Amino acid sequence: RLQQLFEQHRFWSRFFDLLEQNTSAAIAYRSVAVDTQGRIIITATGANYLAVAEQLARWQATVGIGAVDFSTAAIPVTTGEPPASGVVFTVAMTLTPDFLQFSPL
Repeated sequence: RLQQLFEQHRFWSRFFDLLEQNTSAAIAYRSVAVDTQGRIIITATGANYLAVAEQLARWQATVGIGAVDFSTAAIPVTTGEPPASGVVFTVAMTLTPDFLQFSPL
């Protein structure tokens, strides 16, 4: 059980390092989750639609990231102050088998 926890921690540490190294300063993460098919679901905010498009292209070119499926992008409408800023978007990504099988030991 302890070994399994260690392996999961190492995997997520690698994943978040990969994400950090390949994220534009114009992007802020809102949530990261894993669905039942093992896809990583990311909801984030981009400064504008161009920043979102550039981020998607960056992820698609990143070694270790397989498919990047874009699902939504919208500028939130708020009724209160301050007004919403940025474009909220959601993607589902998979990692390559090489990334998943990597073990530094």
